[in-house]
Amino acid sequence: MNQNDFYTYLKTHYSLNDNAIDLLQQISIVSDYEKGDYIICQDKKFHDLIFILEGVALTSLFKEHKEYISNISFETDLVAIPFQPRAQASVVCLETVQALHIPFTLFESLMVDNPDLSVFGYRLFKEHLRLIAQEYFDYIGLDAKDAYDKILRDNPRLLHRVPLKYIAANLGVTPSSLSRLRATIARRTETD
Repeated sequence: MNQNDFYTYLKTHYSLNDNAIDLLQQISIVSDYEKGDYIICQDKKFHDLIFILEGVALTSLFKEHKEYISNISFETDLVAIPFQPRAQASVVCLETVQALHIPFTLFESLMVDNPDLSVFGYRLFKEHLRLIAQEYFDYIGLDAKDAYDKILRDNPRLLHRVPLKYIAANLGVTPSSLSRLRATIARRTETD
């Protein structure tokens, strides 16, 4: 998605007027990243709202020498809101990524004077928190097979763009366990 298409998406999805879009365009910065580049590094300062325009990015955090996958983001997804001065997780590119950065302090000052941007900010934060809660609660009590089925139903493009080791980590299983699970599902599909 190019930058203009993204602003059109924001305009329709969040009911923003032309003035609000113009203000966002004035403060936004587009950055290009290569596969393996970090958009955000855990424990480092960051100050931007960050949206994915093109590509796929993985959000993960390291805790006690272990990596935990938090989220996989695609086009139009918000990958970062600076709730704290330092990033709680890292965001790494799984393929070439183009990201739109909106400096948060500028955005906050614009929200004060522009009711449309204020409502946009509120809806954006509310939607982001809802997605985090949904990801958490939707997977409680699911075994790996049911969680894998849910991931594929919710995001069918995942298999084509995300390495299986990250899907396995997201499910909390090893890559070899995921391979066995996929083989079992394929055998059942063939016999049905």
